[in-house]
Amino acid sequence: MMETENAKKILLVEDDKGISEFLICELNHEGFTTVLAETGRQALEKFESENPDLILLDGGKGHVSAVRMLMDTLGEEIPVFGLVKDGAHRTNGVTDSEQI
Repeated sequence: MMETENAKKILLVEDDKGISEFLICELNHEGFTTVLAETGRQALEKFESENPDLILLDGGKGHVSAVRMLMDTLGEEIPVFGLVKDGAHRTNGVTDSEQI
C-alpha cells in the first residue's frame, strides 16, 4: 500500500494475488492510494477504517449491485466499479454502479 498526500484512495477487493499485485502497482503508479481486501469481511472492515473514495471489486454487475445496495443502506455516496469477466474468467471490461 502506497500513501500519497491528497491522493484518492481506492479500496480494491480482489482475491487473486497476481491480479491484485498488478492492479496495486498500476494504481499506485497513477498516483492513487490503494487498500487491498481479499474477502467481503475484510472489505467491510477496510471500508470503515480507511474511508476510500472508490471501491473496485472483482465481480460484474451482480457484485456491483450488491455492494451499491449496501452503500445506499449505509447512506454512503461512493462510486463502485466491478471487473467484468468473460467465459474464460478473464477480465474484459469494467462496470459501474450507474450501469445497474
